[in-house]
Amino acid sequence: MVRIVADEGKTTSLGSGTLVHVTQDFGLVITNWHVVRGAKGPVEVIFPDGFRSGGTVMKLDDSWDLAAVGIWRPKVAPVRLAEKAPLRGDWLSIAGYGGGRYRAANGRCTQYVAPGKNQPFEMVELSTEARQGDSGGPIFNANGELAGVLLGAKSGHTVGSVCGRVGHFLTDVAATLQREQSQRLVKDDRKSFDEYTTPGRQLSSHQPNRWVATHPVPVSVATGNTMQTASADYYDPSKAAGLWESNFETAWHGKLSAYLGATPFDQIKTFFATVGAFSLLLSCLRLFKIDR
Repeated sequence: MVRIVADEGKTTSLGSGTLVHVTQDFGLVITNWHVVRGAKGPVEVIFPDGFRSGGTVMKLDDSWDLAAVGIWRPKVAPVRLAEKAPLRGDWLSIAGYGGGRYRAANGRCTQYVAPGKNQPFEMVELSTEARQGDSGGPIFNANGELAGVLLGAKSGHTVGSVCGRVGHFLTDVAATLQREQSQRLVKDDRKSFDEYTTPGRQLSSHQPNRWVATHPVPVSVATGNTMQTASADYYDPSKAAGLWESNFETAWHGKLSAYLGATPFDQIKTFFATVGAFSLLLSCLRLFKIDR
């Protein structure tokens, strides 16, 4: 179970989510489309043990209110997706972080509904009400498996996309995450650590970016000869600004050096040439005034 924080600029969207798949380095979290739809950049994914990761939204489905977010792998096992949909009368549990505090609640499966006309009845309803901020959280069955992803509540009931629909949504996303993992391993075999972390180097989609999450992985921190996942320092806007200023300063000095010359002798020649050019310009201006 995770807290999802999406910065929308003037506002912040808070929701919940569930870790459902992992590879060697990456993880996949399921949440709601409406939780992350307005995100201006990488979303923040926070685990109960304090682990934090920037996350990249990899897939959205507004019809079923589902979103898949790629993160760095945490030190916990993913939740298993239920193979069978709940039956009417089955006990189910919902969980989420609401406005800040974790809470779980129980209820019985009451019926199935559809998100719209000509849509299949693949949204499960249960007899307990979720809170604002629980959106994207899990609906568990009696075995602790993910039976659905809750999306809304009203009049003492909660509704969410059922496990079959969630599994269908996640199939290609999990495959994409696995490909990213394989390509990362191949690149790690072929390229040295220095090649991946050279300042100013153009980053591809498979190279971890130090400041902003890149598809589909979040932020990383370079230490020694390994890439380690970031916890508290997953994204630091002040450092990002400092990096931009540093790059700007380096670029400016580079252009100045290119103009003045690389050696002191070249710089002296450039100086006298500049003085001569200004002297010639002043002489022309004087002649122009005399002629008038």
